[in-house]
Amino acid sequence: MKQDKGFSLLELSIATAITVVLSTMCLMGILATASTTKVIERESDCAGEMRSVMGQMSKELQLAATEANTKVNPVVAPITVVSNATTGLLDSIVFQIPVTPSTSTWSTPITYRYVNEDKNGNAMLDDGEDTDGDGRLSRRLIRRQTVGGEVEEALLGSANNLSSVRVAVVSTVKQRPVRLDVTIEASRNLEAGHGSTDAITRDQASATIQLAN
Repeated sequence: MKQDKGFSLLELSIATAITVVLSTMCLMGILATASTTKVIERESDCAGEMRSVMGQMSKELQLAATEANTKVNPVVAPITVVSNATTGLLDSIVFQIPVTPSTSTWSTPITYRYVNEDKNGNAMLDDGEDTDGDGRLSRRLIRRQTVGGEVEEALLGSANNLSSVRVAVVSTVKQRPVRLDVTIEASRNLEAGHGSTDAITRDQASATIQLAN
């Protein structure tokens, strides 16, 4: 009877090498899947934030007054849009909307103010960027209005990843605003704790808001 001598050292080495290669391939596949899932989740977050912001902006801005009116209460001023002369990014929008269907009563002025603490565009909070002291990177639209003597301030659409907000005013020959062209970009950094711009996922949305008043 022939005695079983088992596996040789060469055979064991080859088997071990094959196992290592297969394990490495499996690990790379898992990591790639996890990375893809993270990208998809971040892109979904960005898209959701932009939809929320755009929806709220459209709902209010389409009702904004486009002409001055001193015969109503309170006195109405036309919508004004101020952008940064250097970057072109939105600074603020000030407008009023009717409180009653007859437009005889209007709201107090409403202000949308864009805040972006991300000075280097890496979608991460770096030293010296937390100007409002809340411990997070602020890239948001803030809605502010004085009602009954009290200042009400809220985050527009609950979004805090707005890397770019641009609003262009389209006017008639008589300089009456007729529509707003809005473009919003949201971004997230995939590598927490790192400042690389290569790890940023971005999404962008545009909308045209017709001004009805």
